[in-house]
Amino acid sequence: MKNYVRSGTNFFHPRTLRDKFRTPIIGLMVISLLASVLAFTVSIVLTQNQLLHRQAESSSEKLTQALQGRVADLETAAQLLANDPEILQALETNDEGTLETLNRRAVVVRERFQLGLVQIYNASGVPRTNLLLASLYRETSLLDQIQPGATVARVIADQALLLSRVDLPGALGTVIVGVDLGSEIKALLARYRLSAEMGLQFMSYPGSGASATLMQIATSENFPFDARRGRSAGIYKHELSLMLGETPADLILIHSTTDLQHIASTGIFVMLISTVTTTVVLIIVSTTVMHILIQPIQQISRTADAIAKGDFSQRIVIPAGHTWLSVGHGDEIEWLTDSFNTMVGDLEDLYTNLEARVAARTHELSVAADLARSVSSSSDVTRIIQMSVQLLRQRLNFYRVALFTVDEQTQQALLREVSGEIGEYGPGHTIPIHSDTLVGAAATIHTAAIIPDVSREQHLKHDWLPQARAALAVPVLFGQDVLGVLEIQSLTVDAFPPETTRLLNTLADQIAMGLHNAQRYADEQKRRRIAEVLELTGRVLSGSLDIEELPGRALASLNVLIKYERSSLWMQEGEQLKPLAQYGYGDLYRLQAKKLTVYGDIYEHLKVERQPLMIADVTADSQWQQQPWLPGDRAWIGVPITAHGSVIGMLCLTHHQPGGLNTEDAPWVQSFAAQLGVALENANLYAQLVRVNERLTHVKEEQVTTPIVNWPPITSSSSARR
Repeated sequence: MKNYVRSGTNFFHPRTLRDKFRTPIIGLMVISLLASVLAFTVSIVLTQNQLLHRQAESSSEKLTQALQGRVADLETAAQLLANDPEILQALETNDEGTLETLNRRAVVVRERFQLGLVQIYNASGVPRTNLLLASLYRETSLLDQIQPGATVARVIADQALLLSRVDLPGALGTVIVGVDLGSEIKALLARYRLSAEMGLQFMSYPGSGASATLMQIATSENFPFDARRGRSAGIYKHELSLMLGETPADLILIHSTTDLQHIASTGIFVMLISTVTTTVVLIIVSTTVMHILIQPIQQISRTADAIAKGDFSQRIVIPAGHTWLSVGHGDEIEWLTDSFNTMVGDLEDLYTNLEARVAARTHELSVAADLARSVSSSSDVTRIIQMSVQLLRQRLNFYRVALFTVDEQTQQALLREVSGEIGEYGPGHTIPIHSDTLVGAAATIHTAAIIPDVSREQHLKHDWLPQARAALAVPVLFGQDVLGVLEIQSLTVDAFPPETTRLLNTLADQIAMGLHNAQRYADEQKRRRIAEVLELTGRVLSGSLDIEELPGRALASLNVLIKYERSSLWMQEGEQLKPLAQYGYGDLYRLQAKKLTVYGDIYEHLKVERQPLMIADVTADSQWQQQPWLPGDRAWIGVPITAHGSVIGMLCLTHHQPGGLNTEDAPWVQSFAAQLGVALENANLYAQLVRVNERLTHVKEEQVTTPIVNWPPITSSSSARR
């Protein structure tokens, strides 16, 4: 009894891992059982309703089409009789053979259209042919029940009839045909083999002038006309409104749901039994599997408890073939066991070698701190590179440490500094950035490239030193930008374990930060110097008004601003460009007598865009037209010269190396060109003013030296004319 009480207490208040697993598993199984039964029951009910609705709709459509087809048959039969020549002739002659002819033609139409009633009246309203249903034998005339040309439903002698009336041409008489609706709906159910009861309900007679009356016919005596629509009390009622000729009616179908309910109950019972059985089996199997899974975890718990008490010799051992599931062999528990045993081994090793590890980490932190101080204490890129390379080799005792800087435009790595044995190639040596080289691989994949043994390396190429046994390349990254690559060679194989690689990555990040800050400082200093030179140049240009001296002074001052090989200033005169000044061409290339057309693609581009145009290599540009009297410089930049809102010329700078001109210099050249345009405009205006002044002086001197002529006196008439 105590065991049962303890089991119940553990179920509601779980303490062990087994109890914590068992409680939710059993709860989930029970919830799943109840949810499955509820879902199955709801789906059965919804499916029944949907099936009944679809069956009723399909049956209603068939019956509606059939009834409306009978309406069309009645109207067709009446029209045939009304337009039959023999009937018209018989009624017109009205002799002894008239009745025989009328009856014969009426019988033919009745048999053809399966009619229950055929009446033919003469012009006086006397029935000449009267083929009636057995229950209507007393009825001799139906003229007062239906209007000419109408098709309606009527109750005649307790019979629901569908009648159609057509008048004969020439007022010779009238034809009335009809069918018994009660017989018709029974025949329709039999024809379509419908397992339902059918009823027709007529709410009123159109044109009767009376209040709404009720006419109901059905295939059974106890037809539930008053039942509500849909499913209720073992039946399913479906209603559909239709027109029988000119009479509105409601078609009602009643389906029994007893068979469906019996099938549904049986299905629910079978499903409940199967679900309960499955749930019980799953609970048993899950409990067994849970027990198998928990045993290795309990063993891990016991081992961990022993290790926590200081016994580092303990290891987790799971016997092979312990269970039929082989839990703990080739699965996550085995991985956990191996990781745990490895962790215990590392912990034991950590305790035994703690002092050595602490000393190594302290040394690494000291190196990182010294490097951080070195790179932060200088704003010179070259000094930072030298100090970083020397400090790493000396403090970490490597065979060789080298630092390459990366040029993204040329895809070249430049050896900037080497500490240790230099080898065949020293600073200034360049190598292409390809993934098949050690430095190129690190720069390409943005992570460290390690060669544990250079003697076995066949893929990555590099200039190995004679005594090198291992190599490492670490990218110097600032964000996603590769500033350089730190290349290290060691005298021992496998000299770069993960902790050393992590340290070198950290040191490379510190170098990247120092290089970035130094480069930003250098750029800022360059921008300040350029701004100062621009200001000085502006004062120099604005202080000169000599149109012949100004262009040469401008190009000379530009060489202080931007480093280039040659420069030239071309001004537009009509449809030609003429050189106004040149710098750096020497006596071999004199441009004074040379001219260019303004229709070249380069100059037209400058006039349209009004922005600097830089060509890194003119030999690779399809628009470039090399003149034979120009030197073969490779890099070129052109800037438009504007005045009064129009382009009046261009300023050209060249360099003998491809990519020798920096794209960052283009805005400064454009600013210089703007100042030059203003200075040229001022000098031109000054020159024009000087020429006008000289002309006025010359005229004044001529007036002073010219003798005075005595002109005749001016008369009043001449004064008036003036």
